[in-house]
Amino acid sequence: MQMQERRGKESLLLELEGKFDIEEAMRFESRVNAVLPERIKTIALDLEKLTYIDSSAIGSIIKIMNLVRNYDGELVLLGVSPHIRNIFALARLESFFDIREKENFSLV
Repeated sequence: MQMQERRGKESLLLELEGKFDIEEAMRFESRVNAVLPERIKTIALDLEKLTYIDSSAIGSIIKIMNLVRNYDGELVLLGVSPHIRNIFALARLESFFDIREKENFSLV
């Protein structure tokens, strides 16, 4: 999986591309954990180019979401494709995540 990072003063956008599976989950968590102490209030994951996600990756996103909340921040999912959204729906997680259109998000 490729991860491209863009930063604002209080926000971070990670653009994820490719397969997000168990092999990528630890790398993803390490990357996000490294920025949490920097007073990042919003972490946005752009999933538009994500082609595959497994349960380990979903668990990793949930783990990061809880950590971000512990820092009084928020985790936002952007550009979720119908395929990935369907996976979230099957796992009954669609309403659990803050899913937004990319057009409704800007780095702050």
